Amino acid sequence: AQIPLTDVFVAQRTTAGRPTYDLPEDLLQDGAGPLAEQPEVPVAEPPPVLQEPSLDVLGRETKQVVLGGPGTGKSTLFHFALLTLCDPVPSEAATPAGLRHGPLPFLVELRQYTLKKAGGFVDYLVEHAREFYGVDIEADDLRAVLQQQGRALVLFDGLDEILNPAERARVVDQFDGFARQ
Repeated sequence: AQIPLTDVFVAQRTTAGRPTYDLPEDLLQDGAGPLAEQPEVPVAEPPPVLQEPSLDVLGRETKQVVLGGPGTGKSTLFHFALLTLCDPVPSEAATPAGLRHGPLPFLVELRQYTLKKAGGFVDYLVEHAREFYGVDIEADDLRAVLQQQGRALVLFDGLDEILNPAERARVVDQFDGFARQ
């Protein structure tokens, strides 16, 4: 028998805001990367650690980066959010508060993205929808949905699984451009 993830998921505790530990340079990019918009946290005086359930943080901001080491539950959190948003009979109690407006969820598995040598994230999502779900989506229609504030939720997972530094830098640049649209 299979047990649905939504029946056994337990939200991890997380801390919102920029981490106080060192980040890979390709994420910071001298102040131009996806995390650059948050203020620096002084190392001498770390902010108080206010932990809360990860589901309470997910979707709170229009653009977020979820960081954690391998095996900390980032992928599971993303899959739970996707399953919850795709439920034909959504439960308000199960849906993260920041996602109760019902955005269309999309997942970009960055390892697969790089293996497929996709031209961009939209092209990857269109191809993945066709191959995995048997659904044809027009790239222009998807772009239109993505441009509507709050209409879509795009989750990017597996940056730590891209081992080639040049490939990871390329993906981070593409992610940064995508996030600025």
